[in-house]
Amino acid sequence: MRGNVSITKSLNYMLEFQLITLNDLDELIRMAIQTFRTSYEALNEPTNFADYLQKAFAPEQIKKEILHPHSIFYFLTLDQERIGYLKLNTEDAQTEDFDSEHLEIQRIYLLSEFQGRGYGQWMLQKAVDNALDLGKKYVWLGAWEKNPRAVSFYQKNGFEIIGAHDFLFGTELQKDFLLRKICI
Repeated sequence: MRGNVSITKSLNYMLEFQLITLNDLDELIRMAIQTFRTSYEALNEPTNFADYLQKAFAPEQIKKEILHPHSIFYFLTLDQERIGYLKLNTEDAQTEDFDSEHLEIQRIYLLSEFQGRGYGQWMLQKAVDNALDLGKKYVWLGAWEKNPRAVSFYQKNGFEIIGAHDFLFGTELQKDFLLRKICI
């Protein structure tokens, strides 16, 4: 799961997954904030949103996540330009109490100008490939109920809603759908 680089070639471009290390901390934080803002800022109360950004993407928090032995981050690059990132969790790094047969996709984000071009499917496949390499049976993720585009995307790619959970976003109680796909 911690391989350096995997390369996929197409007729017109090269997609590459690059393992994120502490050396990439600042760029990862910039991309994380940018993609999260694009996806959710307009749909949330400004104070709650700002508080979340400050806590979730603080350098010490992201550093801790990068160093966790059961988490891994990748940048997706297109012709050497970083266009998105992926965070995968297993074992005790998972954000829900799923057993060891599961791999979590905690974050899967593309810069807005690269959405809708099939790159998200490459990222999902990378997660499934990691799960298979680790002998996992399932890949799962949470998707906000107020993001029907994301929920639809995951369902079109073989994920099924298996439940939901509430989470506190600042002072607001929100709900994520839990979606899962069988890998084997």
